[in-house]
Amino acid sequence: MSNLVFEVCGSCGDLVGVGGEKDYGKNMFERSDFARMSEILSNLKGAFLLSINDTPEIREVFAGFYFEEVQLTYSIATSGSTQARELIISNRKVETTLI
Repeated sequence: MSNLVFEVCGSCGDLVGVGGEKDYGKNMFERSDFARMSEILSNLKGAFLLSINDTPEIREVFAGFYFEEVQLTYSIATSGSTQARELIISNRKVETTLI
């Protein structure tokens, strides 16, 4: 899981940092990386929020957590926009309202 970079706050137990844009790309992670992340997050004493692409495989790996579906548009001024679905995953019930 060397590509998945995050830290757990020593005083509060929350997940406080996750990689950066340079850490993401096509075929960057294997399913076992997400399974390991799910395992680590299931033992976290604090709260966490994870935003990730909504796929059947992600839903399966993180099935023990709460999901909130989010519809959004990725846009870059020069290349138009793309509709996307994300999951907000947490170990606490999450309700979001995006405008």
